[in-house]
Amino acid sequence: MDEFLDGSGQKRGVNMNTAMQSFGYGLTALLFCIAILGVCHNIKKAARKVLKSQQTHKDELP
Repeated sequence: MDEFLDGSGQKRGVNMNTAMQSFGYGLTALLFCIAILGVCHNIKKAARKVLKSQQTHKDELP
C-alpha cells in the first residue's frame, strides 16, 4: 500500500499531486511575468531610441 490516508481521509498521493500542480502553476505564472517584463524593457529601450533620434531632428529645424 503505497498511498496512506492522512487525517482528512484523503490519500497523501492526491495531496502531493495537487501541491505539485499548484507549484507548477505558480512557476508558470512567475516565468510569464518575467517574460512580460523583458518584453516591456525592450519596448522601453526602443522607444527611448526613437525619441532620442527625433530630438536630434528637432535641432535641424529652421
